[in-house]
Amino acid sequence: MFRLLRSLLDTARARCPTEILVVGSNGPAWAAALGPEAPTWRRLGLRPTERPLRPGQLRRIVSIPLLEAHVPAVGPGTWTLLPPPEAMRVLADKGRFARYAAAQGLGAFVPATYASPETASFPVVLKRCDLNAGHGVAVVSSRAELMARLAEPPWAGEPVLLQECVEAEVEYVAHLVRAGGRIVWSRAYAYPLAHRRVVRGPVEGLAIEPARLGAADLAVFERFLAPLDYQGPANIDFRRRADGRLALLEINPRLGGSLMRPEFAADLDAALGIIVREAQPPVRGGGRSR
Repeated sequence: MFRLLRSLLDTARARCPTEILVVGSNGPAWAAALGPEAPTWRRLGLRPTERPLRPGQLRRIVSIPLLEAHVPAVGPGTWTLLPPPEAMRVLADKGRFARYAAAQGLGAFVPATYASPETASFPVVLKRCDLNAGHGVAVVSSRAELMARLAEPPWAGEPVLLQECVEAEVEYVAHLVRAGGRIVWSRAYAYPLAHRRVVRGPVEGLAIEPARLGAADLAVFERFLAPLDYQGPANIDFRRRADGRLALLEINPRLGGSLMRPEFAADLDAALGIIVREAQPPVRGGGRSR
């Protein structure tokens, strides 16, 4: 009887108007794009809420965590489109991601990794494994400079990764949503770089323009995401080598900052609309559906 009542309650919730619960915060640009008064919700005909679901309420709430750190705060009983926990673990750590790419036979599509300063080919990129948005990333020109950097913040005493410096005049970010075992939506933007070895930081204020993604590019992304049983939004930072091959720098399992720029409001609307449409109901027992 209890299972029948729960099933009836879930069915009733699915027919309720959708409310959006944004979980977490990430600065003014994200607040303007996704806050309660953001125009995107009116354009999509959705109602943002700040009230979590209480037991027994007939409400369909879709939770959208902004950053990886906000996922644990997603309340029970809400609908979501989130990657499995193992996918989150792989993508949250740059060292683990490099090992995953090697294990999947995808080493040709990521920068080469060096096991130690002695084996590195300079210039080399020094990365903190647990930071993002360009924080804890530096291009190092010599072994002496590398050893000095390793002794200072933010790298001293922290897990780091040494990678090939993929030089390029442009860096790209691909935004996508994956659901039902495939990429169902994608967009890309290009950031012209000041020089070929620059490390791109946060996107606010940077020049940016739309870019094209080909079928071969999406096929490469699928090779990374499919073994993780990935679902949800993602943004992928990459460069193109001289021979045209992609070099994926990182995959972030969330919406990306360039979607928050006003000139790309239509793309943000499209991504959010698909996330809401594809959001999955909660699994009984407090888990997430797969």
